[in-house]
Amino acid sequence: MASGTRTRRGFPLFAVLLIALGVVLLLQTTGVLPWHVWDDVWRWWPVLIIVLGINIAFSGRMLWLSGTLTAIAIAVLAIVLFVFYFQSDFGVESVHSLDEPLLDAATADVIIDIGAGTLSVGSLPAGSASLVDGELRSFGVSDVQTSITRSGGHAEIDLSTGGFSLDFFGDGDRRWDVRLSPLPRASIDVDAGASDLHLDLRDMNVGDVSVDGGAADIEILAPVDAGHVNIDIDVGAASIVVVIPDHVGARIDTDSGISNLDIDEARFPRSGDVYQSRDFETSANRIDLEIDAGASSIEIR
Repeated sequence: MASGTRTRRGFPLFAVLLIALGVVLLLQTTGVLPWHVWDDVWRWWPVLIIVLGINIAFSGRMLWLSGTLTAIAIAVLAIVLFVFYFQSDFGVESVHSLDEPLLDAATADVIIDIGAGTLSVGSLPAGSASLVDGELRSFGVSDVQTSITRSGGHAEIDLSTGGFSLDFFGDGDRRWDVRLSPLPRASIDVDAGASDLHLDLRDMNVGDVSVDGGAADIEILAPVDAGHVNIDIDVGAASIVVVIPDHVGARIDTDSGISNLDIDEARFPRSGDVYQSRDFETSANRIDLEIDAGASSIEIR
């Protein structure tokens, strides 16, 4: 090699990743980070592809840019993990408990805005002195807001998320379990994102149910003895199952994109775009079900 020539080398990516691995292991062996941190780190493997792509794209040409973008990518991942573990008590769940007395409530509006997570709604036992009880669980940062107001014999229950949340860590999805009194005539309004919703309304006195969501798995067990009930589901890509009790009439109107539609036509004969039980108009207990969905799997039984 001629005197004075220089050998251009690429960004030392392998060395940087090795150093980052050593730092994480050191923090674990000293008890700063828990060993189960790898359960969350592996979810971020696409960052490695991004870093490799940066180095391939700029290798040998713009070394400073390659190094800067690589450092930014690794720093962002490190900051997210640091904030998550040091601000969330090392991933321990936070639990917000509900316990509101029934008192004189004859009607109730229940508004639930859960975002991403798992929601289960069911009925309290007959004779319960509570209007609502339950547990609203968050993984790490507690971001639950509750508001219960009353006016005369009417109650409004508002459960929502608020502030900054780190629930995007897979197992960190919110898990809300809500139980309502079967006595007041209630309306339920659920606003959810990517979520798993289970609404067991069989023993409840529900008049209106509205579900607005994104990509969701939804199961609704419709009321058995609630008179005329309106159920409105408006979601994106979803798996939807609605179970209508025997001897309850139903009218079903669906407007969906690419869907797998499974409806018991022996029980709910089709007329145009509507499926309707033969005794719908005369049924003491009947359900108006309207579904507007994107690419979905819909089952009504």
